Amino acid sequence: MTYLVECESCNEDLKVQHLHWEEIVCVECGDTVKNNLPEIYRDYINLQYKDGIWYYIGGSAGRQTLESHMRKNKKRMYVGGKYIPVSDPTHTPGVYKNYNDVVFNEYYKNKKIQEGNVYLISNPAWESWLKIGRAMSVPDRLNAFQTGSPHRDYKIEYSIAVSDAPLVEKLFHEELKKKKFRSRNEWFKLSVSDALNTLNQVIDNAENN
Repeated sequence: MTYLVECESCNEDLKVQHLHWEEIVCVECGDTVKNNLPEIYRDYINLQYKDGIWYYIGGSAGRQTLESHMRKNKKRMYVGGKYIPVSDPTHTPGVYKNYNDVVFNEYYKNKKIQEGNVYLISNPAWESWLKIGRAMSVPDRLNAFQTGSPHRDYKIEYSIAVSDAPLVEKLFHEELKKKKFRSRNEWFKLSVSDALNTLNQVIDNAENN
């Protein structure tokens, strides 16, 4: 994706491949162009910077200021710049950098959404231990873990979408404790194969009850 960013000093249109930058130097006049676009909008597509204003380009309205576009679409949901339709069970009006930001929204909390993903995450620093939890977006959850690791070595071993993630996670933890696997909060010491066998058993039981 190529974005056009106008240098306010010489009106040269500079081409950039993404919007995650703080400043760039104009190749025409040498002046510095600073990025005043809020971080939350930097994953958006169809944006253009001109005359000191960010514009949204697209749709029937043609070019309009980003502020105007967001005001008209305040009931829409965007995550990482991607539009999330109303039909999505996680739909929560607003603009979010990732799904971790969504879950802290009061509107989302009140929806009591059950759908989600149950995951197994590992880290070589704790051999044979697995973090077993649930999340709307497992990649987002992984990234949250990675920020606390200088080696960014957390790994998703497995994840599965389920209709009632809180229940499956709860039953999963309970079953592992019944089987006497060592645990510390949501970390359990067992192999991935043992975890998957137990998870499949839990899901089968939950679907049949």
